[in-house]
Amino acid sequence: MGPTSAATRSERLSSSISGGSVASALWSSPRQADRPGHLHLNRGRPVDGLPRPLEATLLRTRVLTSVVAIPVVLSAVYVGGWVLSTVVAALALLAALELRRLALAAGAHWVCPVGVAAAPVAVILAMLGPVTPGLVIVVTTLVTLGWALARQAPPRESALGAASTIAISVYAGALPALFVLLRATPGTGAPSGGIDAGLAWTLYALAVTWVCDALAYFGGRAIGRRPFFAHVSPRKTAEGAAIGLAGAIGVGVLAAPYLGLSWPIGLTLGALCGVAAEAGDLAESLLKRAAEVKDSGTLFPGHGGVLDRVDSLLFVAVVTWISAQVSGAVG
Repeated sequence: MGPTSAATRSERLSSSISGGSVASALWSSPRQADRPGHLHLNRGRPVDGLPRPLEATLLRTRVLTSVVAIPVVLSAVYVGGWVLSTVVAALALLAALELRRLALAAGAHWVCPVGVAAAPVAVILAMLGPVTPGLVIVVTTLVTLGWALARQAPPRESALGAASTIAISVYAGALPALFVLLRATPGTGAPSGGIDAGLAWTLYALAVTWVCDALAYFGGRAIGRRPFFAHVSPRKTAEGAAIGLAGAIGVGVLAAPYLGLSWPIGLTLGALCGVAAEAGDLAESLLKRAAEVKDSGTLFPGHGGVLDRVDSLLFVAVVTWISAQVSGAVG
């Protein structure tokens, strides 16, 4: 795709957002330059070269958004059940739309609508048990392959479209569903301080993710020098990643007694969650790099889109859900 095409799509996205049409912005497929010389404000990266007033404004916006969003998230997590699954399903739908836009910008010619629809459906049906999200993905795969064959398009185009559709259903559907399943983990008792095990594990997943992300961001800004996966995220630093990982390990050790774990297990779990959080961040950065956009969306001022806020948490949810199941089985 040439520069003229990219500029046209970028202008279309800008116009749709300024006109207040969120849906139009999400369903368009812009490509914005994400290369040296362009402004990078992504999470976990230092913002070298920005004027100090802009740095301060960005940080203030991020903090204000977090102050509003965190109580809402914690309230939904505390209530759990259908309230949490409904909130997560709404976010999953928005994330799927963002992924669709990234896929089209990265070169996919089409994305089957069933892939986007599967995301919230998988989350809602997770309330019926851990098997149902997997069934949604299986059905999505079969329908998508049938769709690809029916289009009678060139094989490369069909394969890329089918792969993008299935990946969207997994990334924006199955992974958020694990967060709902984590909250539904059964059990109560002294190890979790008297609260139910599902709430304890879910709060842990949030805490370890937020601490890792925050420390990586501020640590990278403060002392970051050495690049970390520069081909994916040019301004991410090894120092920031190390500080974030150390924070995740600290949370794991501190939370271990409340999860019924020994401190060595808590340390190991914290390290795994830290690696997962940073891998999730890098994975989303890879997708944005391929699509040549700075942020996945604009829903959260100062933070970007839904994917920009939950990329780390989605990967941490996998680690914590598996750990919760193993812990419950052993216990």
